[in-house]
Amino acid sequence: MNILLLTDVPPCTNFTAGIVLDQLVRMLLKDGHRIACFSIMDPSLNPQISDDILGAVNYRNTQKPKESWGRHPKIGSVASLIGNNFSSTVMLPKIAREIAEFAKENSAEIIWSVVQGQTMIKVVRRAAASAEIPYTVQVWDPPEWWLSENKFDKFTKNSVMKEFGKLLHNSRACMSASWSMAEEYTKEYQARCIPVVPGLDDKSNSELTERTDQDFIIAFAGQIYALTEFNALIQALELLNWSYSGKKIKLVLYGRYFQNLHFNSPANMVIRGWVDQTEVLKELSNADLLYCPYWFSSDFEKVARLSFPSKLTSYLKTKRPVLMHAPSYSSPTRFIRENNAGYVCESLSPAEIA
Repeated sequence: MNILLLTDVPPCTNFTAGIVLDQLVRMLLKDGHRIACFSIMDPSLNPQISDDILGAVNYRNTQKPKESWGRHPKIGSVASLIGNNFSSTVMLPKIAREIAEFAKENSAEIIWSVVQGQTMIKVVRRAAASAEIPYTVQVWDPPEWWLSENKFDKFTKNSVMKEFGKLLHNSRACMSASWSMAEEYTKEYQARCIPVVPGLDDKSNSELTERTDQDFIIAFAGQIYALTEFNALIQALELLNWSYSGKKIKLVLYGRYFQNLHFNSPANMVIRGWVDQTEVLKELSNADLLYCPYWFSSDFEKVARLSFPSKLTSYLKTKRPVLMHAPSYSSPTRFIRENNAGYVCESLSPAEIA
């Protein structure tokens, strides 16, 4: 089959979503499918696409229209209404035509769309209709999260969510981020939903290196979205005086963004930064405990309930103990409990975490 992948993050090795797409694209290519990729990309991104993927996939990108108008400190709602409405009525039809032309050039038989935010949600049906081919949808997170983070105005939010419902209802299939998401979207939008949770090759294992230190290593990989929860962990470690069972606790962080952490001295933290997936799996395999926080706040109840953290897949791959720090209703907590796959802490109390 000739497939057009439509996404805002292309298959790559330096972004979480891109790593998952890289794996899925390789799987499809191995099965004999042909893939072209059209990326509507934020200009600030610098995806590192593997040479063999670029050699096998016809790739084109265009700039994503600005979606963060609502973050203006004084006129956010007005700016969101005007800016996003302009994008929706003027810019997106042009992008949809470009996508349709690219689909026809590559004899695409179906569009595989990865959607989040106004641009991706509103462009798919237009492009598919123009190209006269069906489409599938892949959802990582409920769009309400993206709309809230970028402070969309109420009118635009309603418009985007209305289109999201139509998008899922009319899709050939909806690849959902969790079993909970598949259940809810099937019921709410009468969509054909299939859970597609990020996975790793079960035949390859990281080679362990012998540790010479006497520390108790707690590791975290990825971006810290659940900041309140993470700061509660640090307070718990302070209560323990950064010591456990006669060992000094070392908190090792892998990823790009670790601002806004609150701690008192002395904190025994090591920030490793972004590390290639193969290497980070190797290093995580040498930790004593892997930490995965998820939101407790009611503001993020839906995303906690429906999304699934890809870092948990990486953690479980290492066969090291996992601590899931999340409310009982979250999808990763349900998964951990149903599969006896780790420890769960359902409290923000530093004392209880300790």
